[in-house]
Order: sequence, then structure tokens, then C-alpha cells
Amino acid sequence: MGVTVKQCEILGPLGMVIQALLGIMSMSALLVKRYMEKPQRSWNIWFLDTSKQVFSAGMVHCLNMALSNLLSESSHSDNCEWYFINFAIDVAIGTILCFVIIKAIEGFAVLNGIDALNTGVYVHEDYSCPEKVNLEPTQQESNHKIDYKIWGLQLFIWTSVVLIVKICLFFTVKVFSPVFERIADFCLGWLQQFPDLKLVFIMILIPITFNIIQFWLQDNILKGKKENMLKFIHSPYHERSHTPQIPAKFSSREGFKDRMQFRDDEMKWSISEYCA
Repeated sequence: MGVTVKQCEILGPLGMVIQALLGIMSMSALLVKRYMEKPQRSWNIWFLDTSKQVFSAGMVHCLNMALSNLLSESSHSDNCEWYFINFAIDVAIGTILCFVIIKAIEGFAVLNGIDALNTGVYVHEDYSCPEKVNLEPTQQESNHKIDYKIWGLQLFIWTSVVLIVKICLFFTVKVFSPVFERIADFCLGWLQQFPDLKLVFIMILIPITFNIIQFWLQDNILKGKKENMLKFIHSPYHERSHTPQIPAKFSSREGFKDRMQFRDDEMKWSISEYCA
């Protein structure tokens, strides 16, 4: 075989142009989603939600390119094929793992009353008084000022979760690389003689479909949700913190009258003091 077949290169000039177009198309999908949602988030809230995805997606994209080059050095598959494998696993498995971890963090936050971990909510609500809580996260700016420290914390947590998941998936791919190589050859082998077409196929046709699905799903994970607001309102933390406890002295038979008086005071408290 004296003919040398040109290799598909994701870091070549065509690859860089395609990657820029991919980023623009992915952001356009989130803009379309914003216009379709009811009620609609303000531009500021939408930007705070979306910026978390932009940071994590940029990080994962750079990691995928670097890891694809690394994997291609020790195999006969080129970096385009490894990028395809890494990207497909990120969408199919990584999104699910990130969702599970974020839900676990939110559950921990509800139990311990850490409202800064209420994903997509960037204000401090008084969850001890339900009537004062705005249950619609899209309107969180109406009564409160955005605390950008909360956004920074949520950005750090989301990026850390994505990074941890990415590292775990990379080692999974590394360990089972022969299996994934055969999968890549089966899916992309017919494009071996057309490296530029292969690049377009891997960096546009496949990602534009997968990215829209992934960005759409992750936006639903990262934006504020009414059901989360209700969970914080009914958090055991707030019930323990604000519900009066029966003093030990009322537990005896002699304290029966005092206990009855306490229950009467408790009822008055729940009506007049709970949301004072």
C-alpha cells in the first residue's frame, strides 16, 4: 500500500472553524429554549443558568480534544474517532451521572437548610415563612437582589461535578479502549477515505444533535424549579428550627394544666407568629 491516507485532525484549521460553529449552534439552542419556556426567565437569570453550562462545556470540550489525542497515540484509531467515543459517552452516561449527583447535593441541602445549594436560585429566601417565599424562580429578582456569591458557589459545584464525572469516564474508556476502538471502527470505518467529511460528520452532524439534547437536559437540571422551593419550605431543618418543643416539665401528670396551656400557646404561635 503506497498511498498514505490523510488523517482526520480535530485541531486543524477546518476543525477549529467547525468547533466555533458548533459552539454558536449550541448556544442558539438554549436561546430557542428560553423563548419557548413558560414562564420565561429574565435575561439575567438565564445568563447565570447558561454560564454554568458554558464553563463546563468548554472545559469538557478541551479535555475531550486533549484526551482524544492521548488515546490516539497508543492505538490505530485517529483522534476524531476517539473524540466521537468520548463525546457520545459524555452525553449518554455523563449527563445521567451529573443529574444524579446534583440531585443528591440538593437533597443534602434541603435536609440541612443550605439554601445557597438550591440550584438555579441566586437569592436568599426566608423558607421559615412560606407566605414570604416567591415560589416562581423566574421571578426571584422581583423581591430580592441577586447574590453573585451563590452563583459562584453553584458554578464551582457544577464544574467540579462535571470534572469528576469526566475523569471517571476517561479511565473507563482507557481500560476498555479495545472495545471502544471496535465500536468506533464499526460506526466510522466507512469514512476512513474521506477525512474532511469524517471531521464534519463527527464535529457537526453528530454533536449538533447530541449537544442540543444534552444542553436542553442540563438546562433543566441547572435552572431553578418550583418543586425545589417547596422542598426547602417543608425541609425538616426549618421544622426543627422553628417549631416549639414541649418542655420536659410538662410531661408529668402534675403539669397537665400547664401542658394544655402550652398547646393553646402553640396554636396561637402557629397563627400569629409563624409569618410575623
